[in-house]
This record gives sequence, structure tokens and C-alpha cells, in this order.
Amino acid sequence: GQAAAERAYHTLSQQDLQVQAIALPSKDPADTVQENPELLKTLLESGGIPYIELVLEQLKKQDLQSPLIRKQALHRLLELVRSLKSAVEREEYIRRGSVVFQTTETAMQADLAQAERAQPAALLKKETQPMVPSHPFSAMEITLGLFLQHPALLSLLPEMIPPEEDEFCLALYNAFLALPAVQYLSVTDLALTQVQREKASILHLFCEQNGFADWSESTAIREIRKNCLMANRDMLRHRQQSITKELILARAAGKTEEETALFKKYSDILKLLKQVG
Repeated sequence: GQAAAERAYHTLSQQDLQVQAIALPSKDPADTVQENPELLKTLLESGGIPYIELVLEQLKKQDLQSPLIRKQALHRLLELVRSLKSAVEREEYIRRGSVVFQTTETAMQADLAQAERAQPAALLKKETQPMVPSHPFSAMEITLGLFLQHPALLSLLPEMIPPEEDEFCLALYNAFLALPAVQYLSVTDLALTQVQREKASILHLFCEQNGFADWSESTAIREIRKNCLMANRDMLRHRQQSITKELILARAAGKTEEETALFKKYSDILKLLKQVG
């Protein structure tokens, strides 16, 4: 939702339109509609505030002392500022941004100029290179990351097939299983090695920065179940490919018993794939 809102902001700002926004009391607009439609009507009629000001308010609540969070937040703000056609507006929001980031207007201007110089190269790269995943995480990792954001929904974990082929995912999966029922969770609460904990922290941050923690319970349940299916499907297809290679080798070597056992495994995976669609 946030990504879609910002795409709309960039498009409309380039047309010299001012984009207004409202902050809803619920995490999901559908919840506000159901719980308090009159409030939603009042908020919409109020006209809201400029979207970029709403973003500045959100950034104030983030840990901008963390280098990674600060870098992502700065990039987000500069992208919004770059979309403004008015030089006066740009200067005003750079001034406000410098206060939020506790830096100087000159430094913010330099960062903006650097972002603008880098833009043509970024566009060329996008046009000439094939599409690649927008993040480095697998479907299994994203699914487990959603449980980090919504630990109260760990009762849904059995819907995910144990990721036995991935050491990190299996460790995180087992760490979740070992937990008592919780409403809140820190990565430090999990029985992981230091390296695994660092990777889990990066995954947690990625999910947090993409707004997954802001979902309503109903949205979180739906998305976790959907991602469990995707993770299961990817895992089973990987196993299917692996067993296929083993079958070919066993048949070529004349290992009849091994071939029979592998064929049974292959048939079982086909049944599971049919179940997950």
C-alpha cells in the first residue's frame, strides 16, 4: 500500500498536483470502514495534509541513528523531494528533512544532487538488464519474516512445511517452534547462533521497512497463509528437481532398489504439490 501510494505521489507531483494524505487509526483501511465509518468520512472530508509531511512524521518515529534505517529513510525522502516541481517546495522540505535527520540543509542538498546525478544511470540499467527479484530473500525467508512481525500468529506455522534444505530457515523455524505463545517478539528471544541472529535481524528490518508490521490481523493471516503456500510450492519443486536428478543417476547405474525408493518419494511430492496448487 505504501509503495503504491508513493508511485501515485511521484506521478501526480510531476503533473504539479498536490497530493494530500490522511493517517488512519487502524492498520488496514478496511478495518476503519467496518469499525468507524463516520470517522473515515470525517478524515476524508478534512482534506488531509501533504503526503510528504505525513512521511516526515513517520520518519521521526524511526531509529535514524541506525545506519541502514537512516540510509533507507533518507533515500525515501529524497525521492519524494525530487518529484516536486516547485524549487520553493523543494527547499522547504529539505529544510524540514534536515531537522528530522539532524543534519544541515547543505548536506541534504548535496545528497539530493547526488541522487539526481545517479538517476539516468539507474534508468539505463533498468531498461537494459533483465528483471531480477527486488530483494535477496526467498519465499521461505519472507514467510518466516512475517512471523517475526506477527508472532501472535505463530499458530499458523504448521501450515509451512519444515524447510529442511535450508540451514538458516530450518533454524529459524525450529526456534519459533520452541517459543511459548507470545504477542511480542525480539530476535534476541530466539535460540539462534550469532550469524543466524544477524541474518534474522536483517530479515526483520526488511519486513518492517516494507510495512508488513502495519497489517491488520486479518490481512496478516491472509498474507501469511498465502506466503506459506508459495514457500511450500517452491520447496517441493526444489525437492522434485533434486529427486529427478537422483532418479536419472540411479537408473543409469542400474540401482533398482534405490530407483524404486526415489520414485516413491517423487510420487509423494507430486501429491503434495497437487495439494498446494
